[in-house]
Amino acid sequence: PSSPGALMYTVSSKDEFKAKFSQNYGVMLDNTVEQWKSKIEQYPDRYMWGTDRSDPWTYDEDISAMIEEFSRDFIGRLAPAAQEKFAYKNAESIMG
Repeated sequence: PSSPGALMYTVSSKDEFKAKFSQNYGVMLDNTVEQWKSKIEQYPDRYMWGTDRSDPWTYDEDISAMIEEFSRDFIGRLAPAAQEKFAYKNAESIMG
């Protein structure tokens, strides 16, 4: 799997997601950075994190904690000027 989002569509259970997420964490983080970092930094007002999840178990506390850790690691790799916008300010602007 190239990203947590892609992984969600290839597993059939919460336990399988947890195992594969842990096994592939570094690779998925590197792939996500490679795919999205330049786009987000070029257009920092156009992207935001965390707007979709597919299966009900992705809202479980333990899965949410894993995804939150991943998002923090990803956001930490963005340029400081893009971090707040991507993490929450763009969503705030939509919500009013």
